Amino acid sequence: MQIRNLVIGVLVLVAAGVCLMGATSSNAAGSRFQTSPTVRAQGVSGYKGDLVVTVPGTVVNHYATLAVSAPAGSSRILVTYPGGEHGLRADLLSAGDLIMIVQMAGARIDSSNTPDFGRVSNLGGAGRYELVAISRADGGLITINPPCGGLINDYDINGLVQIVKVPRYNSLTVNAGASLTAPPWNGSFGGILALDVSGSAVINGEVNLSGRGFRGGLAPQQGQPGGRTEYVTGTPDYGAEKGEGIAGYQQGYDQFGGRYGRGAAANGGGGGTAHNAGGGGGANGDSGSVWNGQGVMNNQVIGASSWTLDPGYAANGGRLTSSSGGGRGGYSYALNSIDPQSNGPDNTAWGGDSRRTVGGLGGRPLEQDPSSRLFLGGGGGGGHQNDLSGGFGGNAGGMIYLLAQSVSGVGQLVSNGNPGQNTRNQNRDGAGGGGAGGTIVVYAGSVNGISAQARGGKGGDQLTPITPNSSESQGPGGGGGGGYVAFRGGTITVDVSGGAGGTTGSPSLKMFPANGATDGASGKVLSSIGSIPYCSGISDLAITNTNNASSVIPGRTVTYTIAVSNKGPSVIYGADVTSILPTGFVPASKRWTCNASTGSTCTSGQGNGDLVTKVNLQNGGVATFTFSALLDPAYVGTVSTVARAAVPAGGFDGDALNNESRDEDQATPWADLELSMRSVTALSTSGGFSSQANSKFVPGTNVTFLIEVTNQGPSVANGFGISNQLPGNISLVSVGCTGVDASCGLNSSVGNLVQFTGMSLGASSGNLIRLIVVGFINPAAVGALSTTAS
Repeated sequence: MQIRNLVIGVLVLVAAGVCLMGATSSNAAGSRFQTSPTVRAQGVSGYKGDLVVTVPGTVVNHYATLAVSAPAGSSRILVTYPGGEHGLRADLLSAGDLIMIVQMAGARIDSSNTPDFGRVSNLGGAGRYELVAISRADGGLITINPPCGGLINDYDINGLVQIVKVPRYNSLTVNAGASLTAPPWNGSFGGILALDVSGSAVINGEVNLSGRGFRGGLAPQQGQPGGRTEYVTGTPDYGAEKGEGIAGYQQGYDQFGGRYGRGAAANGGGGGTAHNAGGGGGANGDSGSVWNGQGVMNNQVIGASSWTLDPGYAANGGRLTSSSGGGRGGYSYALNSIDPQSNGPDNTAWGGDSRRTVGGLGGRPLEQDPSSRLFLGGGGGGGHQNDLSGGFGGNAGGMIYLLAQSVSGVGQLVSNGNPGQNTRNQNRDGAGGGGAGGTIVVYAGSVNGISAQARGGKGGDQLTPITPNSSESQGPGGGGGGGYVAFRGGTITVDVSGGAGGTTGSPSLKMFPANGATDGASGKVLSSIGSIPYCSGISDLAITNTNNASSVIPGRTVTYTIAVSNKGPSVIYGADVTSILPTGFVPASKRWTCNASTGSTCTSGQGNGDLVTKVNLQNGGVATFTFSALLDPAYVGTVSTVARAAVPAGGFDGDALNNESRDEDQATPWADLELSMRSVTALSTSGGFSSQANSKFVPGTNVTFLIEVTNQGPSVANGFGISNQLPGNISLVSVGCTGVDASCGLNSSVGNLVQFTGMSLGASSGNLIRLIVVGFINPAAVGALSTTAS
């Protein structure tokens, strides 16, 4: 409040400043926060009812292949419809559908014709994967940004990238005797079962992908005898095919020097080498032992002392081998029947091919990580044949990927490797290596009751050869390595054991039927998954909006703090944030700025006008806006502002109740009125007033007073009045009022009282109310006269 005292001559004029304030009101923010330790929000749109599986072999996924390589950050991908019962037509996808993108292969390997053949030199894109919600699909073009912001990884079509539609259910029940599965991997798609369940998954039957992973190597159509030793060759007569793995299969291996021979190509088992050696087992999970391709020499087999005569035993420092990965294929063709516990391999006394240690090497294990890379199990290598009786390598286990709020039941998740194929027809060739166990990932809020198997397949057997060659022996297949099981949320009974090596039915090897075929090593179990590359498009956005006050003053800038937070579980890209200020705020004055927490971003750091923008928020991320605008000085009533947050197309909000926040305040005008009063001499020639105060007056004549009021703001002053009580020896003659950006209100002056009520005065520059008061001085008046205006 400002007060100015002016003394003019014998008149004491007191001007009192006036402050106008309105009533206060409580502030209402209108936002609600909800936190939950759950994996994802339940019961939200995007999930399609309940799935009850009542029959065996039910397939719920559909598959497409990537048509054009896509770099990280791509917002759209082009896919190809592969046809068939389980092919995915991208144009039938809807906003919010979840897809898994996974590159099946693409690793680079050592191509030398040495035991190092197949060593992974660069994983490339092999195993990279992510799950993302889409916003739309046009033909084969799928848009994933928003809500999930583009690809995390690069994907190379030369690495065989498939797109899996992941069904989303409110609940899942697999009845006893029923099962879920997926089509086997065929070199383009399949081999993966993936589900997203917002509520409970009760499994009393099976989810079974045994033998649905990478394929086993084939036996060549014909082969020639003769002491071959190649680790890699393009000549089919010299060895059987290698099992499939992350470095390729068949024609893919030809790029590294050939698909045949005993070298293990990454996690694929090596093929048996001529003449008639067994195939090596495929690999997947890493047991932690050093890999050397020799598998695990089982000391419980019949004639286990024979292992001490094996070159692998000597190379291992006189110890039984315990290599991680797949088992080694058995020895090559022998003709004679002699004591295997006294006569080791690579001895010409055996006749035939001297029973040499040229079986396929076991596949190499892989280091998996649910946060970035997952693989199918590797296929077993084929057994070498030249009599059309060899065995093919076993197919590996596929991938089970289950997301759920809770998982329970008495059923099983099964992804075992298939056994290597036994010999056929005359049984006079090598048998196939076992496929590796597959991959099982369970990401849940709680898990109990169920069990999981990802066992390596048994190596194929050489069945008893028929007469007249019943005494000859060939190599059995090596056992497949154990798989990989990872979970979170509780406990699962897990079996990732390696497959046993095959045996021979030859009467010549009754004292050592393993005949050089070793077991696969166990796989790996991870019981504490940290994170997965999962953007479901489902998150709980929450917003608050407040100016930290209960009232606002017209004519002053009002500043709101608007905070948008992502309570998860997914990252959200392109979330909409809006706050449209009501009429009464000066449009040209609206300004906002945005700051985001680490990892989250504002699409714009500042702007003019109403707040209409987008933000990208990590799980737990926050974007904070400072939004200010000038409230019109003349505004009266309640000021109500609303801020809103919304997930983009393709996204779903787990709790829509906290997506809007309202702030309500009472507009409380605050005006600083300044009043002045002086006596003046009228200048009749101009109609104005002299600039000099008149301090001497003549009784019996009129005196003129000038009362002026200005408003220093910030608000318009409404409903105030001016009062001037003239002294008893001055009688009121007349009073007039003029104004600039003002209203004089009601003149109720009477007698010696000058009084106006209901006046208003703007807060703009140049505003003014002027009263001209004329009074008559009593002829008998003497001394000083005093009057006050307020």
